[in-house]
Amino acid sequence: MMINKMKFNLFCCAFFLFLLVGGCSRDLSNKYSKNFNAQHKSVVIMKISEPYKNFFKKECELEANFRIVRLNDNYNDKSKRESYFFDAGGDKWMVHNSWLFEIGYDSRLAMINPGVYYIDYLSWNDGPTNYYSSSPGISKKGMIVYGAFEVKPGDVGYVGKLYIKDRTVYLEKISEIEKVKNDLIKSKQTDLVKKVKEIEFYGRGSMVHRDDNGIFILKKVENEFTTH
Repeated sequence: MMINKMKFNLFCCAFFLFLLVGGCSRDLSNKYSKNFNAQHKSVVIMKISEPYKNFFKKECELEANFRIVRLNDNYNDKSKRESYFFDAGGDKWMVHNSWLFEIGYDSRLAMINPGVYYIDYLSWNDGPTNYYSSSPGISKKGMIVYGAFEVKPGDVGYVGKLYIKDRTVYLEKISEIEKVKNDLIKSKQTDLVKKVKEIEFYGRGSMVHRDDNGIFILKKVENEFTTH
């Protein structure tokens, strides 16, 4: 009887956890749908990583933590600026496409306000060594240091997978739009799949200026690492 009771308790716990996780997923999808229908928000999907060979000499990638900042009147004020932090899974030692596991694009997205954003900072870890970039990711003259993009109201914008080139500040864009769609389908975020589209990535050296109405405008400067 003791064994049966224990099995029943384990079954109840597992069933409750299933309902809890399922409920969270539905709430997330409804939240996205509501905001998109009202055209108040946007979603950005992106990764930053470094090609790497693991302990078994297998090709994989080290995901980076990074922060994006929205360009507005307060972007130079750290206490008032609007920023979003992408955590490489809560632990800097995260390897995907390796012998551990893969981190899907469905966990590499954020709901943000429409506008122009620049990558302000990134960090990653290859085990024994931590790597950090300097901040801010924009010069006083408006030159982009790492990368930038723009999302419109209601957009689900895929920026790309951005590769760190030779541990420099150059980021090379790799497009995986079909993988993005597949990852969103697997996580049952159908509203995002219908709207997702690839958006322009503005690489290092691109410039930001304001027009006569005070709107921030990006001007692209092509270089060998901008897109691929």
